[in-house]
Amino acid sequence: MPITAEMEEIMSYLSGRDDYALFAGFAAFLYTGIEPSSDIDIFVDLPEKVEEIIEDFLKKGWKRTQYCSQQFVTGTVKSHDTTLDLCFSPPAHNVLIPERITTHYKGIPLLVITPEALLLTKMSQLTSPLRTDAKTARDRQVIQMLRKKVDVSALRELVGNLEDSFWTQGWY
Repeated sequence: MPITAEMEEIMSYLSGRDDYALFAGFAAFLYTGIEPSSDIDIFVDLPEKVEEIIEDFLKKGWKRTQYCSQQFVTGTVKSHDTTLDLCFSPPAHNVLIPERITTHYKGIPLLVITPEALLLTKMSQLTSPLRTDAKTARDRQVIQMLRKKVDVSALRELVGNLEDSFWTQGWY
């Protein structure tokens, strides 16, 4: 799927913030060039940021399609066929967001989880029974490419810092 105007709108919006980290398919695209799906997924650093960002996009004419507040706070907004999926989770807040790095897409600075964090989260996603065959195949490609890019010592350190929920429930 090509990068949509809505995805570029999301990137432009995010470039002015420092409270998030891209993960999942769009992060994989930035690291590997493998074509993303029509969504951008971000972790945010505080639970109230999910609603704040949703409100900003609602003002731009996007539609809310989901909001959930339990152990994690998640929300989704949609414009045309593009979605922005937001998530606050304590494990991401404690481990993945602090280690994020800056990368660029067409000169736009974006904060993204590390290749090591992406490798582990993609491996975790492979076990999801809700994962489509197409996303599973793409995840396998991403994992193979990331294995060549990761810093093994950083990966070992990350593994030691992940919370139990990552290992026991697949949450991050």
